Parts: sequence; structure tokens; C-alpha cells
Amino acid sequence: MVTAEANVFGNTSHIHEAVPEMVSAPGLSSSSAQQEAQHILEHLLTKLQDPQSKYYARYAKWILRHPNLVPFSMDCVRPQVWHALEKGLDYKTIKAVAGDFAWQARGIYFDAVLGAPSDPHTRTRTRLYIGQSTNLRLRIAQHSKFRYRRDNPSLHYHALHKSEDNAYGTLVVLPGKEMGGMRLPGMDNEGLLLDVLEMWMCLVFRCLQGETLEAWVPRDVEGQGELGGLNVWAPVERYDRGREMVDLRASGDWLVAEWGELKRGEWKERVMKELDLEERKEEKDVKPLRVETTAPWVYAIGGAIGGAVMMWIVWRRVRGR
Repeated sequence: MVTAEANVFGNTSHIHEAVPEMVSAPGLSSSSAQQEAQHILEHLLTKLQDPQSKYYARYAKWILRHPNLVPFSMDCVRPQVWHALEKGLDYKTIKAVAGDFAWQARGIYFDAVLGAPSDPHTRTRTRLYIGQSTNLRLRIAQHSKFRYRRDNPSLHYHALHKSEDNAYGTLVVLPGKEMGGMRLPGMDNEGLLLDVLEMWMCLVFRCLQGETLEAWVPRDVEGQGELGGLNVWAPVERYDRGREMVDLRASGDWLVAEWGELKRGEWKERVMKELDLEERKEEKDVKPLRVETTAPWVYAIGGAIGGAVMMWIVWRRVRGR
């Protein structure tokens, strides 16, 4: 498997090259998917540096310190991601991007959720959730625990509850600390870097909600994605949401609109009821245990043999006297 770590060190010539300002590197990207992704990232970083925006104080100085942030970020994306974007996204192609979670890596992951064919509204639609973690393996294990999902309701978990199948995978992997650490672009503030990378991937895959995509995707790039989106909040707004709310009730995706109408307590109650029904159904399907009985003649023969043995032992003792 080719990881982002290997990819980064195979292209260190342009990662460490100092340039006076952040500009596009000619010929940096070859495929159309890479070119579009690079364009989206440059647009994102420009908006975060706008002095009139609420993001300026948090991101601007950090971005200016790292003029090579664009090529570095491109190198951290796993090659399988570009292949999937070029081929066209559906459940099969996005599932093929899945990475190995045996290592404790930092980066951006996804969960591709396939709708249940039994639901007439879903029609096996694939929806995508993107997240970040400093330990991908532990975070995905957390998502996989039913009790955690039950106690932390979200649109992502609502989709999982109604799904036929799902697949986790990695999109972006940060180099390990032993591979350059803070000397690499953006790595002096891992929190900001992960927020920007997560936001970038959410825009590349269009898995944010409609009005958020309109605000962040460049106007010369198509705003609609091939997959349904399960991300609600823009990652760069993680610490500055204020009173703004994302209204999901008007979404064109019935599942998102349904989640927008539900209250968290109501969702938990509904999930528990459905779980209880499933458990009862499983109990009905369990056949009673079969108890194997032994024929009476077996006990009779065993008793006769045991009695004969005891008589022989007693006779030997009496004779010995």
C-alpha cells in the first residue's frame, strides 16, 4: 500500500522550497480531479485570509507562515482518492479507497453509507461523511459502537441506522512526527491544519449541505456532488459557529430533512424501540434447545456393570484376609 507518508517524502523537493507568497505551482497537478481539488483549496485559503471575514483572526497568520501549504496538502492525499474522483463516485469506487487502520495515524477519514434497498425513499443512495482524527483507528472504532452512536445523535448516525452497508476509509494522512514534524508546512498547528484539510475534502466531495457548499465552492466549479452529504457544520467554523444554524428541513434529501425535523431525544427513543423490536424478532427465530435423552436400557446395563465391579472388589478384599 502506498501511504501519504511515502508520497510526501517522494516529493520533498517542492515541499521545502521557499517561495515569497502562496501561488499555484505550474504543473503541480496532472489529472482533472487534482486540478479541481487544488483550485478549491486555493479558494478556501484565500477566503480564510479575507480581513473582512470572521475566520481571519484564527487562520490568516498561520496560512501566511506556510506558503507551501497547497503542495504539501496535495501530497498528503492518498493516490487512491484521485483515482476514485476521476472514475466517478458511487459506493463501489469510494469503498475501494478504504485504507488500513492498523496504524495510529493522523488525518482525514470518510464513511460511505449505502441506503437500505428496503426503504423506498432511499433507493440504495450512497451518502458520505468526512471527519478528522489524531488517531484514525480509535475514532473509527468509536463510530462503530452502537451505544456511542445512541448517546451522540447526529445526521451521520441517523444515516447509519437506516443503512444497508457502510465502509470507512482514509483520504488524507499526515506525516508522522519522526518524518519532519513541525518543520513541514502547517504542522506547527495541527488543529488548524486538520480543520482546513477536513473542510477541503468536504468541499472536494461536496458532502456539506447546499447553502454551505454555495458559500465555499468556487463559482467556476460545479457545486453539486455525486454522493449525498452527511456533514452539517463547516469544519473551519468548529470554534466560531455563533448563533448560526444550518436548517436541514428544506433539504432535497429526504433523510437529511427527516433528521432536521427530529429532536435528539425523539431519535434516541425511536432507535431504542426499533432495536427492541429487532431483539424480539431474533428471539422468535431462535429454536428451542434440543435435549438429548438417553434410553433406559443404557442406565440398566451401566448399573449392572457397576454392581459387578463393586462385588468383585469386595470379594478380593475378603479373600485377602
